[in-house]
Amino acid sequence: MNLQSIATATAEHFGVDMETMQGYSRFPEHVRPRQVYCHIAAKWTDAPATEIGRVIRRDHTTVASSIRRAAQMDVADDIAAIERVACFDWHSIPFTTRNKPASA
Repeated sequence: MNLQSIATATAEHFGVDMETMQGYSRFPEHVRPRQVYCHIAAKWTDAPATEIGRVIRRDHTTVASSIRRAAQMDVADDIAAIERVACFDWHSIPFTTRNKPASA
């Protein structure tokens, strides 16, 4: 899991491209994915706000504001969906195979 994978998963979830995530549009349908990305990135990584912002071309104060705003919005379902895709460590699951019994 890294900042880029979180940003990509967030963009895909909201149906926008990375150019929109990095753009300067202030339409709510473009701002919300950025805010959710900042919230998830801060939650799942140890990256400072400057690094989180670098992915979406924002400064650390915008990232801090986005984290606060996302915490106040009703985005729990969006966050859960994105976390299932971007933040789950699939390598931590031990996979085993089942031996099928021999047919009689």
